[in-house]
Amino acid sequence: CNVLDQVAEYPTDASLVQLVRAMKLADKIHHTLYYTDLHSSSGSSAPPPLGLSIRWLEAELKQLKARMPSQAPHNGKLCCFRAQSNNDLTTTTAILQLHYNTLELHLYRVALINEPKPNYGDHPLIQLDLLFRCVEATTSFLQNILSLPSALFPFFPFTIMCQFGKAIVTLSQLSLYDHPGWDRAYVESIM
Repeated sequence: CNVLDQVAEYPTDASLVQLVRAMKLADKIHHTLYYTDLHSSSGSSAPPPLGLSIRWLEAELKQLKARMPSQAPHNGKLCCFRAQSNNDLTTTTAILQLHYNTLELHLYRVALINEPKPNYGDHPLIQLDLLFRCVEATTSFLQNILSLPSALFPFFPFTIMCQFGKAIVTLSQLSLYDHPGWDRAYVESIM
């Protein structure tokens, strides 16, 4: 990835590097927040507080977003489909933004998990904060995907369709989540 980033022989190399880095971060989020056997087999008495892990992963996501390519590929190709729009930079940015929104969804939807009970430490409002951020990430994903020209939809690769499905499932979970202090009517009003 680093070699490809430095050489940048083709216009699409920067976007490819960014997508690979996004998938690497998704894997790190999964293994840090969702892999339950990780802490039980390590001999540690308890995992670190969830807020600490989230802040660490948020910093990595922020660094990833800062590396977004500033130039669009000349031929308009990204994510295995050809952009039918004259504004390739907008399309490229929107597609990468969908990946970032999906990373945020993956990062914050940990608050929807009840078993095993996440370690929120001494800060009970962290779960509500994460739920709120999950609503924001879901809203951003849906706004970004709906901002793309509808002529592109049939050409989306399977990965984008999976991300769309994850956003819809997360929206459903947020709309039905039962927790003291969580306002389902708020989710309805936002969406």
